[in-house]
Amino acid sequence: MSAMNRLRPALAVIFDAHGRWGRAALGLFALASLWLTAPANLGLGLALLAAGGALFAGWRRGGRPDAVGFATLALLVWLVLRYGLQRAGIAEPELVKPQSGWLDWMTPLVFATLAVLIPPGCRLPWLRRLWALALLGCTLGVIGFLIGRGPLVLWSGERLGFHLNRPLGIGLYAGVFVVGLVAARQQWWSLAPPWRWPLRIGGLMLLALHLQVLASAQNRTTWLALLVVAAGAGLAGLWRRRKAA
Repeated sequence: MSAMNRLRPALAVIFDAHGRWGRAALGLFALASLWLTAPANLGLGLALLAAGGALFAGWRRGGRPDAVGFATLALLVWLVLRYGLQRAGIAEPELVKPQSGWLDWMTPLVFATLAVLIPPGCRLPWLRRLWALALLGCTLGVIGFLIGRGPLVLWSGERLGFHLNRPLGIGLYAGVFVVGLVAARQQWWSLAPPWRWPLRIGGLMLLALHLQVLASAQNRTTWLALLVVAAGAGLAGLWRRRKAA
């Protein structure tokens, strides 16, 4: 019992997912998710451990998880067990094959638990930081690809998958970043000096780069989705102007 009492402070620190290591892991995952696989997996694993610790700490304080919390924890335990069996060579890579497709679709529920890593009062600023880190990581990956292949490959007529080697995937991500940069233009265009012009130039360069990525991916579906979003945003702007007038 005395040993357990001595361990409790250490366990409290480990299970405090609102600590710096949990948010740092989430930031590492956001930065590397569209750039480098190994650091992204490391960040995701640490972030999921931190999220599980936060849920555990909440239960200790008498809180009760909702249905999403139960589903994500059950899926997290299953995925960890499945990966451990595969790495140990006990099971085939497609363990429980009939349900593997269903589990793949259920995997996004795991990311719902990551929300507990961000304090409720500052979730919007943290979401902006995570999006900025993902944008930075993807941009570094694109730049590395262009350094390796040369910038002239952009106008070769080849359908490019860039560093992800997936034209459809990189086209979707580039489209999301274009929408995000346009939607957040007030944050990087109207900043006070001395960072006003560096951020303006950087924002325009990022916008041009990802538009070029979108064009080089030759993904008609993403272009159609981008046009739909642009049309919807234009109509919403006109509606707000008419309502204000």
